[in-house]
Amino acid sequence: MLVTEALESRVVEGLLAPDSRINIDALSREMEVSQTPLRESLARLESLGLVRLVPQRGYFVSPLLTRPEFEDLFEFRQRFEPWAAAQAAQIATDEDKAWLQAEIDSAGKDVEKNGPWDDYLRVASHDARFHERIAEMAGNQWISDALKKSKVHVHLLRLYFIRRMGTDAIHEHQSVASSIIKGEPEAAKKAMSGHLESSRVRLGNTFF
Repeated sequence: MLVTEALESRVVEGLLAPDSRINIDALSREMEVSQTPLRESLARLESLGLVRLVPQRGYFVSPLLTRPEFEDLFEFRQRFEPWAAAQAAQIATDEDKAWLQAEIDSAGKDVEKNGPWDDYLRVASHDARFHERIAEMAGNQWISDALKKSKVHVHLLRLYFIRRMGTDAIHEHQSVASSIIKGEPEAAKKAMSGHLESSRVRLGNTFF
């Protein structure tokens, strides 16, 4: 699993560029691992949509989303994330609520730094953790797994175009978290739906 995580980091941090061919021999030497676990890890990343196998040519890093793919992704997320937020508001444990509050408090401190690369990575990591944890709170593994896959592609868009995340998303997360902590399903559903739509507009206007 360590090889998979290391390889995934190279993709999501831009060390392996979108659409670039993956030289397994060179990567094996660089990472100091044999080709067998490396190929196994590439197969796992292919299932996440991070890389693709081209017959007779080998593995390539997946390209960035096109505008239609981007719109499809957000339509897909709109169908289940608001539901997940509402469900979480109904069944979240005290431990879940404490985690949400701590995560929001920590993210607020990170975003105040506003800009450097390390800060971007921390805030982007918060974004992934926040959405994934709410999906887990909802108790639906299918939704949780699908979200982990989809969030990577949004991260890659940010990485290659703006390299940081604005304060708006953090404030929207605070609204979602507050509704879940208070046990308000409809408010949580509305806040999540509004956050996703705002993200779609912000990212879409920036990238396309």
